[in-house]
Amino acid sequence: MSHNVLQSAAVERLKGIIRSRYGKGFQIRWITDISDHDGDEGVRLHHGHLFIPIQTSNHYFATAVIEEAHTMSVDDHETITELVRLVLEPEFYNWYLSQLSHNAKAQTAQPLNTEVASIHTPVNLSANSTLVICLESPNPHQIPRLSFEIHELAQRWAYLKFSDIQDQVHNVEDLRSLGSLTLWVQDILMLTPHHRTIIEEYIHGVSSDSPLLVLGTSSSIESLETNELISSSFADVLKSHRLQVERLPRNSDLLQETLEIMLQV
Repeated sequence: MSHNVLQSAAVERLKGIIRSRYGKGFQIRWITDISDHDGDEGVRLHHGHLFIPIQTSNHYFATAVIEEAHTMSVDDHETITELVRLVLEPEFYNWYLSQLSHNAKAQTAQPLNTEVASIHTPVNLSANSTLVICLESPNPHQIPRLSFEIHELAQRWAYLKFSDIQDQVHNVEDLRSLGSLTLWVQDILMLTPHHRTIIEEYIHGVSSDSPLLVLGTSSSIESLETNELISSSFADVLKSHRLQVERLPRNSDLLQETLEIMLQV
């Protein structure tokens, strides 16, 4: 697992931003590597380093460490914490869902007395995360602007509202055949159950010339799932591709670099 995450394009870009903007080293430590840090604790400065636990949906994955962070301001600590979590939480959660699927298949395929892979068994992170992004914000007016910024950054040849072409999308192949454009879904609740299922299937086996799906929601994915407005399987897809707008950097340059990490362009 550690090699897959550490060698991902998103982590490499994150390292570059932290080094160029703050002049600090960055590393990821696993819980077995940290004798004096409890993964359940919040962010803290310890021995001059900033420890940032990475966890989502009540799962602790690892701790990001910003080296020699004692020379940084409190505001910089807050900014870099949000940036690190914004990038790493979906990266780890996407891996986690992939591993659950991997384990389930292994349990089905192997005899009952055969040891199956644990959740720490290395698997390759899916590159599909670059082609589905869910923008979550309590302010629905922020989502359309950011959606178009993502489209421009991704340099897709067209920007279409999914509602304008949804009658033409009957299956996954119809969706893939649209090519390298951006499809904007203003509100995930506007999707029919059938189209939600298509999107769930779509993220498996897409290529760089497939559409970029940008989905919007003004409610948290967890609340939609709890209130049974979306299925658990669709919620898992959205969580692993979520971008929480309120947590994005306000600095325009840092915002662009963050979006580039998410897109891995």
